[in-house]
Amino acid sequence: MNPFQQLFIILFIQLVSSNCVIEYDQVSNCVYTSSPLECSGDITIPSHCHCVKEKGFQKSKISTITFLSTDPVEVNKYAFDTSDLTKFVSTKISIIGEYAFQKCYFLSEISNIKTVTSIGQYAFLKCFLLTKFEFSDDLHDVGNYAFAGAALKKAKLSKLTTGGYEWHTNTSRLHLFW
Repeated sequence: MNPFQQLFIILFIQLVSSNCVIEYDQVSNCVYTSSPLECSGDITIPSHCHCVKEKGFQKSKISTITFLSTDPVEVNKYAFDTSDLTKFVSTKISIIGEYAFQKCYFLSEISNIKTVTSIGQYAFLKCFLLTKFEFSDDLHDVGNYAFAGAALKKAKLSKLTTGGYEWHTNTSRLHLFW
């Protein structure tokens, strides 16, 4: 089977099968799924949820996730690690945890990120299609290798207090300015 046939089969399966059950932790207000391999397509999260649980959608086939909450969304460790996510939509994001979007090879868009105050280590490791990230003036911490291998082109870092070890390594087209 050639790569194009494999891609067609994968896309067909994603369009046909979505038995994703989104669960909600009332203590933390975090969402997650117990069966990430059954989650695909576009998912909308209700307004009372403003957090993605650690490993909440790890290895899922979700393409777009939209948060309706007007509160800042917290994306915990490994939340979307190695998932098929292409787009993350929310009105605000506060914290992006370690490895949160690691190996999201198709991730190309994250909306309203100018409220992010902290980005954990390896958060966007190998996000090959992520070319734009509007860093917040309130961003104070970027972890080690946070954007290693991402396709960022430009970054304005006016108030960054802690930039982790090689946080932007292998981003050959990146132009940094303060």
